[in-house]
Amino acid sequence: MNKQKALEKLKKSKREALANSSEIKVGRLELNEAMKALRTIIALENVINNK
Repeated sequence: MNKQKALEKLKKSKREALANSSEIKVGRLELNEAMKALRTIIALENVINNK
């Protein structure tokens, strides 16, 4: 799975978790950290590929 698709899946999971707050399977903090890490990796790869 590529990183952009993984980021989209994390965003979808976060939306679902917020909508079903009584059934949160993964903490919002963990989702936010995972999304932040993926965004950083994607941005770094873009910088490296543009050089």
